[in-house]
Amino acid sequence: MKAVLLDRDGVINSLVYHEDAGVIDAPFTTSQFKLLPRVPQAIRLLNDMGLKTAIVSNQPGIAKGHLRRDTLKIFENMMLSSIGEAGGRID
Repeated sequence: MKAVLLDRDGVINSLVYHEDAGVIDAPFTTSQFKLLPRVPQAIRLLNDMGLKTAIVSNQPGIAKGHLRRDTLKIFENMMLSSIGEAGGRID
């Protein structure tokens, strides 16, 4: 089986400058979560090539208390919805 593993933050979605902490990191709120341009279409192309596609992410924001698990689930739903609307899927 051939597969593509895509990191989420910085590959699928934009990184965010968190001014209060002075760092660039993953989004912590739903208003900060934005897919990068053409990502859903690119994933559809990977699917069309017959490649299994998976997204990996370690999410240290949860361990550090910057991100709640329910917010992470909302991010996932937003991401999968956008990919699905473009005709793509995550395996």
